Amino acid sequence: MKDFFAFLDRATVPVTAVEASAQRLVEAGFVELDMAEEWSVEEGGRYLVRPYPTMLVAVSIGRKRSMTDGFRILGAHTDSPGFRLKPEPEMTAEGYLKLNVETYGSPILSSWMDRPLSMAGRVALRSEKTLHPRMRTLDLGKPLFTIPNLAIHMNRDVNKGVELKKQKDMLPLAGLLGKPGEEEGRIRKLLARALDVDPYEILDYDMGLYVVEKPVLLGLEEEFVSAPRIDDLAMVYAITRAMAETVHDHGINVALFMDHEEVGSGSKAGADSNLPALVLQRFSLMLNRTPSQYQRMLAQSFLISADGAHGVHPNAPEKADPVHKPLLNRGVVLKGSASQSYAGDPETGGAFRQLCGLAGVEHQLFVNHSDSPGGKTIGPLMARHLPVPTVDMGIPMLAMHSARELMGRKDLEDSIRLFSAFYSH
Repeated sequence: MKDFFAFLDRATVPVTAVEASAQRLVEAGFVELDMAEEWSVEEGGRYLVRPYPTMLVAVSIGRKRSMTDGFRILGAHTDSPGFRLKPEPEMTAEGYLKLNVETYGSPILSSWMDRPLSMAGRVALRSEKTLHPRMRTLDLGKPLFTIPNLAIHMNRDVNKGVELKKQKDMLPLAGLLGKPGEEEGRIRKLLARALDVDPYEILDYDMGLYVVEKPVLLGLEEEFVSAPRIDDLAMVYAITRAMAETVHDHGINVALFMDHEEVGSGSKAGADSNLPALVLQRFSLMLNRTPSQYQRMLAQSFLISADGAHGVHPNAPEKADPVHKPLLNRGVVLKGSASQSYAGDPETGGAFRQLCGLAGVEHQLFVNHSDSPGGKTIGPLMARHLPVPTVDMGIPMLAMHSARELMGRKDLEDSIRLFSAFYSH
């Protein structure tokens, strides 16, 4: 678990998650390609490309030449629910400096109270190229902020359930005010100091808050993992491990890490984009496949969308479907939905069950309670643009979208084993 914990510590926001994955792949021999440059690829080659900084496509080409072997694709998302800094972030109240933040996705708001927070993301700096600012990744890396609760003496009904207002109650405390006017531009100055530039150089930024607390093992047998950002970085980590460690002769293995799943995936770096299909088509062209052969490759392909799944909650079992109740550490989860909020059909579900048997991994089934529609995944969106047989799976979790989530230790190990079997099959 030490390596997984180190990955989570570095993968604080989407851009640093992609950097952490890319570093592991490069260390395993993957060559990074640039979308704006010509590519040279060959049979047996291993490559990665970052079309955008919060998105990654990794490709491992089989060592034995075949013109129509398909793609084995694993997909996950790099973002997690939380808070993003607004363009003018400073607010003042009663001698305090607060951060003006926007809620990203659907976090459990109360879980973010009273936790040490830091900030990471991307900063655009002035450059000589008008349409191409200098871009820097920045992680402040230390506790700087917190969202303090109101004391129970001032809110006697707090334990009866209190609605939190995002614009009022969820503004992080950043410090005390100094002399009049000193609060203006303090966050920009903070970013500039960390980047060793003049504040004037900063044009724009996308900075997200994150929980600084470390992942831990817990449970009487240390069978659980409590950590921030398990959804969906546990799957990003497992796919990265399988991709880096698997050697194969036939077919093309693909890892797709997409951004903005928590807000609908409707961006250039999100799953509801044809960019992954364009990247794979470009690889096929570089391997001298004709358009007809590329179509035949798609016909031989398979896509697994890997995302967190709801485990049955011991304090609220009635929230689960009365029959399908995934339990932590009892196997990976095959998801199903008649409404196609999860991708899948009998053929892909059957294939997934057989793959679990091949890998020696147990599996469980999940469908939503009929009175609770549940969420969506990247699976159906990716299948829209890459129309290949697709299945949705994940690992069972508790406290999904909390500032700290809970998963089973064995489920991560099973996921790596399953993905490795998929890539080597």
